[in-house]
This record gives sequence, C-alpha cells and structure tokens, in this order.
Amino acid sequence: MFESEEELRKVALPILTDKLTHKDVHRREEFSYSGGRTDIVLSYVSDAYKRRRVRELGVDIPIENKKRLKIFLRLHKKDGYIQRDNFIEQISREPRKISNDLDWLIDHNFVIEDNGRIRTKPYLRRHITTSIAIELKLGKWQRAFRQALQGRAYSEYQYVVLDESNIHRALKDLSLFKKHEVGLISISKEGDFEHHYEPEKQSPYSELNVWRLNETTLLPSNTLGV
Repeated sequence: MFESEEELRKVALPILTDKLTHKDVHRREEFSYSGGRTDIVLSYVSDAYKRRRVRELGVDIPIENKKRLKIFLRLHKKDGYIQRDNFIEQISREPRKISNDLDWLIDHNFVIEDNGRIRTKPYLRRHITTSIAIELKLGKWQRAFRQALQGRAYSEYQYVVLDESNIHRALKDLSLFKKHEVGLISISKEGDFEHHYEPEKQSPYSELNVWRLNETTLLPSNTLGV
C-alpha cells in the first residue's frame, strides 16, 4: 500500500508511460487548464508539424497568456485576411489591450499584418495529435473520476489510477466508468499493473484548452522523447 500520492506517482509514471503509449510522448505533470489541474498528461506530438512551426514558420515560443491565445484562436478561425480595426471591434475587451496583444502576436510570428489587414500565419497548426489525461489517487476514486471527466476538455482519453489496495471500491461501480468512457487502472507498490477498463477515444470539447496543452510542448518540461 502506498503511503502518499507522491509515492504512487513515482512508481506509476514510468509504468503508465510504457503501458499506455507506443512511442515517444510529451509528458506534462500538473497541467493547469480552465477546468482544473490534471496530475499527468501524456501527449503524442507530430514531429513534422512541430518542426514546420519552429524551423520553417519561425514560431518558436509558446503563447502562455490565456487572453492572447483566445485572440489568436479567434483570428485563426477567419478565412484569410480581415481588417485589424474590424477584428478588434468584434471582441468585448478594451481595444488598446487587444491591440497590444495583436502586436505581441505579430512580433512573434503568430500573426501577419499587411496594410491594416491581419491573419494568422499560414500553415500554422497545433502539433499535439492525441492526449491521455491521468488522475492519480490512493483511494478516493469518486473525486478522481470527476476530475477525469473534466479532462475531456482537452484530451481524447481519460484515466483514473488507484492504489491496488483500494481498487475494490471503484470496481463495485465499474459500470460508471464504462458508461462515461473513463479508464480504470490499479498499480501496486511493487509495480504490478492491471487495466480494469480501457476507454474508447473521445473528442475534446475545448479548443482553447487543447491549444493550451499544445503550447506546453514548447516550454522547458519533463519531456520524454521529444
């Protein structure tokens, strides 16, 4: 039986990376997003898309500011150029602050400006392709389950991982995991791994949070194979 969640994390992390992924992945611990914070996120990254962004398009830093990211995504949905003044008028924020954020995006190659018209850099797209959100708990599976469901904002797969000594409580409600397509795993202190339910792939519902995760791949991080 694990003494703490931190002890569970240390044992579980390499096991989960090995069992749930089949190639090099980007790993982000304690990922914060609008719905909360996830213990571990494992993401597949397209090397081709990331390389194009950094080397060919010259977009080599992340958008860490949430408001800037919202502006970028709003502009990214537009088809081609739009008048800068018209775009600013569409957003319910102080125009000066929007303009400052646009200037930052232009200075860092996310946005192109031409004679008062703006658009996002052509061929710029997110390079994360699939993500797995993992919630670790010693035994409080209901809380982990709720947190895992929130992780559907940005991830295709969600898992609850529990101490093997306490898995029996969650197994009594395994039908709930199946109904909501949340995976269930138990791990022992000795490193024994058991996959009690493997979920089907889901579609993330928040483009903003998917992009927030995407941008973490350009930060100094605990990364495997990227």
